[in-house]
Amino acid sequence: MEPIVGDLSDPLINHAEGQLFLHEAYKIIVEEVLCKGTDVKEKVCEWKEPEELALLLDLELREKGEPQERLLQRVRDVAKYSIKTSHPRFFNQQFAGVDYHSLAGRFLSEALNTNL
Repeated sequence: MEPIVGDLSDPLINHAEGQLFLHEAYKIIVEEVLCKGTDVKEKVCEWKEPEELALLLDLELREKGEPQERLLQRVRDVAKYSIKTSHPRFFNQQFAGVDYHSLAGRFLSEALNTNL
């Protein structure tokens, strides 16, 4: 049985499972946000009306937690339906592509900030 994320009945943290989840989520982010999000052949945004988006994303919190694969699907869905601000055809005065060095710094600072 796949581990349930957020199940507070087990006080021990399974670091191997957590690291596997993080690795898989990172792969999705790189592929869906950084690779597809900077590809001129991809859409800037997969537009959905707010009501439809609420149904597609299903962001309700569960009392018992959810399997990691379901959470990874949520990562995919959020990436899919979000605006790709790094896309070559996205024009806005606040966004201008990906700064990979700054992004690495952000990842590092978030990983070091365990007060999440």
